[in-house]
Amino acid sequence: MREIVLVRHAAASGQQAEAPLTAEGRQQASALADVLLSLGSQRLIASPFRRAIESVEPFARRSGLTIETDQRLVERVLSVRGLPDWRSVVVTHGNLLALILRWVDEKVGYEHWAQLSNPDVFVVQLDGVQRSFRRAWA
Repeated sequence: MREIVLVRHAAASGQQAEAPLTAEGRQQASALADVLLSLGSQRLIASPFRRAIESVEPFARRSGLTIETDQRLVERVLSVRGLPDWRSVVVTHGNLLALILRWVDEKVGYEHWAQLSNPDVFVVQLDGVQRSFRRAWA
């Protein structure tokens, strides 16, 4: 059985591609490293957005893995201008995560997306045509 670990980035200071993690987000990234280390991941691929990379940097340092970036993992842009109230916009990297989880299990919907946290971690299990996932973040 193949497993893929899906991670939503930690708390960030904004929606821009270069928005860094907040102080809380940096603490979350450290805790995230513990969770990811316990899962035994062997490869690390992230959105090129700063908040995604910063979320897994502690894990990368501790595991010795290199962070690969993939442009296909970027967040959808809702506006070309800065939005000071970006938290009220219902689009985050969580959207892509929820869509992937829906591919795994068609029962995933808005309720699941609304319960995502920053960060969040799901392990997707692929066994032939069988697909499942479990949450690995408390």
